[in-house]
Amino acid sequence: MLVQVLRILSRKPANRQKATEGDVAAVVRHLTGASHAVAAECANVILNLCFERANVSRLLKCNGVAPLVSLLKSPNADVQASACGVIQSICYLVSPPTCIDTFLSFPSPQPFMHAAACPAHADLHKILLSTFDIFARMLNLAQACRPSHAVLCCQ
Repeated sequence: MLVQVLRILSRKPANRQKATEGDVAAVVRHLTGASHAVAAECANVILNLCFERANVSRLLKCNGVAPLVSLLKSPNADVQASACGVIQSICYLVSPPTCIDTFLSFPSPQPFMHAAACPAHADLHKILLSTFDIFARMLNLAQACRPSHAVLCCQ
């Protein structure tokens, strides 16, 4: 219930702008070891917080991407979609969309060649390369779910 309240509060720009690194880290800690429902809600809170670039930086500083990537392997589709939504959003905030679209449009092994040729986004590419197959499938799922997901989580 508390995580649902945080999700709702994190929709407001004023609340997102007040988030600290400790706030983001606290939500990240609850991504793992929690029930599917709690993990999905925490991912939605992070998604809302990461509409602010400063919170994306905070998420990266507290190593919040790794737990999100691990949620892509969850047997629960809601958890997968929520985690993928966050990863998709932060990727587009930290890198030009054309870079990611190009990266994901390549058949394997070309994404690895693109990553090598694009050192400006090395951290992003490391995330994408480590989970390329899962991420590509989940990105398609998130894009398919995005209209209804946005209505539920990001208003």
